[in-house]
Amino acid sequence: MTAWPEVGRAELEELRHKYEVLLRLHDEREAAAAAGLTGFSGAERDARRLAMKRLAARFPGALRELDALDRAALLDRRQALQAVLDAAPPELPGLLAQPAHTWMSWMWLFHALTREMLHVKRRLALQARGLVERGADGRWPEPAVLGPQGYPEVLQRRILDPPRGHLTHLVYELLSTRLGCPAPTLQEAIFGPPKVPAGDAAENQPGHTNPDRA
Repeated sequence: MTAWPEVGRAELEELRHKYEVLLRLHDEREAAAAAGLTGFSGAERDARRLAMKRLAARFPGALRELDALDRAALLDRRQALQAVLDAAPPELPGLLAQPAHTWMSWMWLFHALTREMLHVKRRLALQARGLVERGADGRWPEPAVLGPQGYPEVLQRRILDPPRGHLTHLVYELLSTRLGCPAPTLQEAIFGPPKVPAGDAAENQPGHTNPDRA
């Protein structure tokens, strides 16, 4: 069985940065909604779209967190990552193995495996049209999880026709088999149930506008 990449300090720093970007996008969106704006415009709109595009490319599924989780949940995750990063290097493996922190490794592997599968799906679609990826788009995503040799024909077929029509379900299935954890448990640990404290309840009210969707 091919060894999967180890999750260490560099990977946790990447996740922390992800939550910093998510928090900024969340706060900008809520400030715009509070000001009664129905959408972003001009340079601000373009900057948000670029930030979200980059975030989705590096961390597939991250924009779901922006919609599903409130500010407190996003902040909790950033602070939890920072607390682990503040620990002495020799303590890091033990901390990541603790139940309160396993979501960090699972989250990073989810993003990395999804990114890799999307690359395979795009490559297969191009091959079906007789085309080949060139330049940066043709390079294998790094760090690799299964790697270029880790996708036999049977898995390629499943990527093109994933369970219930969503590639995410196939990602959870592979992660579940590898990590020995039920897929629903992984899903909740990675994305968590939506949390809506009293202060953020307005986000779910009929009169609340999401400027990103206007």
